[in-house]
Amino acid sequence: HTNIELVENSDWVIVSVPQNKTLEVIETVGPSISKEGVFSDFTSKKVSSCRKMAEYSTHAIGIHPMFKGNVGVSRGDLTGKNIAITPERPDDPLSQSVADIFKKSGATVVQVSPREHDLITSFNQQGAHLIISTYGLLMKSFCRDNNISQERLASLDTPNSQLLNILLGRFLYSGYRQQSN
Repeated sequence: HTNIELVENSDWVIVSVPQNKTLEVIETVGPSISKEGVFSDFTSKKVSSCRKMAEYSTHAIGIHPMFKGNVGVSRGDLTGKNIAITPERPDDPLSQSVADIFKKSGATVVQVSPREHDLITSFNQQGAHLIISTYGLLMKSFCRDNNISQERLASLDTPNSQLLNILLGRFLYSGYRQQSN
């Protein structure tokens, strides 16, 4: 089947592509979705994608798993993981059904407008990335200026520096930089 055939025969379509391709894919498959079908995306920015999906479906419901799929998630178990549900229409009767699907897997589901989602997640992500990247640059400079290897520095880690190093490693090796290009 082609993507268009799959969309034509689906009650729920979820777009899951890199952020910079999201609107293009929504425009490609959107005309084929049932007006009453649920149209969702898994991207991290919601205002433009939810608005665009609403052009094709009365049930434009963005979904943002607030975690990477490979970080602490067992197959089908979302216990302790946050998921944002961002319906374009706050009174959409199907948004609760979408939320319930994730809640059954243990997720904590928060319904929020696309605009508020983007505002809050921009702070959470940019603030954390700023702190972690600053810590990484400080560590690199300290090691260079004092002729100490990062391994030697880590040999005397405190619980706080261990945590920062774990976060720095996740930040540097999660594919974040590749995805945002």
